[in-house]
Amino acid sequence: MNEDISLLIQEAKPLYFSRKQRRKQMAVFSCMCACMIFVAPFFMKGADNMYIYDFDGMEEDIELTQSGSIIEDMGLPADEYGLLRVI
Repeated sequence: MNEDISLLIQEAKPLYFSRKQRRKQMAVFSCMCACMIFVAPFFMKGADNMYIYDFDGMEEDIELTQSGSIIEDMGLPADEYGLLRVI
């Protein structure tokens, strides 16, 4: 009977260690993925972080802002900063 148990233990030992190693690998992989998910946005340089100004196409917008308040031009009440005044 002890020999049967001994044979079962010898047979199960490689399976136990392979599962243990697999769990450890999965834990390391999960931690690496979590770190990349949380750290990646700090190092990404996409289109959201870049500002490209086209001053040639903005001439009309600049003229409108220099001429005064658009809200005031529409006939709405405006304060001294050109913002809509709530009455």
